[in-house]
Amino acid sequence: MKKYHQIVIEFFGEEWFQKSWKHFCEVRKKFKKGSFAKEITELELSLHPLLREVFRYQSGYDKPLDLDKIPDLGPADFIFSHLGRDLELLKDEIDARGNKIKDDLRKPDQFESHRFNVLVAAGYKLLGYKVEFIPTGKDKRPDLLVEGKIKLLIESKQRNQSISDKDRYSFFGEITEEFLPLLRTKNLYDIQLNIELKGDTKLNSIKERIKTDIKELVLK
Repeated sequence: MKKYHQIVIEFFGEEWFQKSWKHFCEVRKKFKKGSFAKEITELELSLHPLLREVFRYQSGYDKPLDLDKIPDLGPADFIFSHLGRDLELLKDEIDARGNKIKDDLRKPDQFESHRFNVLVAAGYKLLGYKVEFIPTGKDKRPDLLVEGKIKLLIESKQRNQSISDKDRYSFFGEITEEFLPLLRTKNLYDIQLNIELKGDTKLNSIKERIKTDIKELVLK
């Protein structure tokens, strides 16, 4: 196993990976291979980003997780290698915060924002700055204290795309499950659906209208 991959696995804990894989398999095995049930989409969307990267390369749901399955030079290899490098570089700073950084990075819906904070901290340390993760509190505080010739307080901000898109992907799973049998009956496999939300329009408010439009299109 690559050095930086091993650092990531040891940081998060191999048991954490294995237990998550076991739970995923127990749920996923309830559905037939090739199933488009919306529950599958929701299950996959709920996965931690790191778990998703490892799970996609596993074969079968009856074997333990094989953490050596990540192929070289692919997106998952980059994600694990880059994170492993940053965790090694910031080991002392992360250790100074106890389990806080690990606990934050383990949260599926917060991983991307905390990962970005670690990335920013690593970037400053590579430039020769002293870096400190600032403890969170009830009052609003910056994320990092960076010291060199000057002292900087850094607040990291990153849009969490996976959370903002979750409802759309979940709805895609819902309409796929509902209309796939009809599409197969009609022998239709090349329908393209483009849903564009404008202004303050919420997806929940137009779901039924979208389903009606799809049904009318298919039954033409």
